[in-house]
Amino acid sequence: MENGTCAFFLGANTRDGFCALTDSLRAARGLTRIYTGKAGPGCGKSAVLRKLGGALAGGERREDLLCSSDPRSLDGVVLHRLGAVLLDGTAPHVAEPDFPGADGDYLPLPPLRDTRALRDRRPALLALRTAAEQKYQSAYRQIRAAALVGESLRRRLLPLWPVRRLGARADGILARE
Repeated sequence: MENGTCAFFLGANTRDGFCALTDSLRAARGLTRIYTGKAGPGCGKSAVLRKLGGALAGGERREDLLCSSDPRSLDGVVLHRLGAVLLDGTAPHVAEPDFPGADGDYLPLPPLRDTRALRDRRPALLALRTAAEQKYQSAYRQIRAAALVGESLRRRLLPLWPVRRLGARADGILARE
């Protein structure tokens, strides 16, 4: 990461589906402005966010919000100096300014795509989307199953754990850190 930059994931797949923490992020960081870009896949949203975020941060601290499905891609950039966040506002992490113009706006992204080639490949793209949806459904079922097993184990093992001792140990670690 660049000097003064930290990174984390803003969303993740959970047993209840995709969970985006955009509103929590805004509240926790005291961000007053949200700028969101919307465009199709592969149009350069992440590249625009990276360049624009770097330029607007002006060497000040910023946080890169990494895409949980592809950490090389960005879902957003927090600009503390400006009290703002730049976001990829497309699904599954849809984000909108509450009052465009007053507390943020939309980032106009040019349609950098070959429309003719996309039209020609539409059947293949539809097949890929269907396959991806099936994979996600399978992944969510497996995540839900793992969560149920984890909860069951926790309920069975919790009475056997020395909770007070573990709590005291955790407090000691927190105090040191």
